[in-house]
Amino acid sequence: MSLRPSGAINLPATTIEPGQPLALDLPSNLIDDAGGILSLLDPHDRKVDGVSYFGGPGGGWSTSFAT
Repeated sequence: MSLRPSGAINLPATTIEPGQPLALDLPSNLIDDAGGILSLLDPHDRKVDGVSYFGGPGGGWSTSFAT
């Protein structure tokens, strides 16, 4: 049984080293302008890391997971 949220996207199989940047092009309707939480899940749907973000007007944004 998967607890993966309906808006989840799969990343290519890779190892992300601590501090390594990762850029993703996300569909515009995936991120809520009111803010929310982004979670990084491992292949077994266990949360590895997460970050909250604030919404608001703007043409784009970026955020970082703590290292």
